[in-house]
Amino acid sequence: MLRPRDAATRERQPLTELWRFRLAVVIGLDGADTYPALHATSPAPWTEEYWTAHLEMNHRVSGCIDAVVDEQVWHVADVATTPGVMRVGGDEKGVVTRDRLPRGAAWTLRRRWRGER
Repeated sequence: MLRPRDAATRERQPLTELWRFRLAVVIGLDGADTYPALHATSPAPWTEEYWTAHLEMNHRVSGCIDAVVDEQVWHVADVATTPGVMRVGGDEKGVVTRDRLPRGAAWTLRRRWRGER
C-alpha cells in the first residue's frame, strides 16, 4: 500500500514539469463514468463516490501548484450516446444527470467554488 506522501507526490507529478517553466495551467476536469445513483462504501469504478474522489484529487493537485490558474468542468451533464460496453446507457460523466439532478460531484464542486471544506 502507498503511504499518503507517495500518493500526493504521484498526484502532483504531471504538473510539476509545467510549474518549473512557470507556465500557466488550466485544468480540464474530465470526469469519471458513473452509473446514476450507484453507490459503494468506498470509491469504486462507476460509483458516484469514485467521481467525487476523482474531483477531490484534482482539487488537491491544483490547490498546491501556483501555476494552475483555473479549472474547467468538461462534462456538465450526461449525454446520450450509441450503446456499447464502455458506455452503459450513454456518457455518464456529468456533474448532473440527463434529468439535471445533481450528483455528489455537483456538491463537491459547490464546496470548492464556495471555498468550503
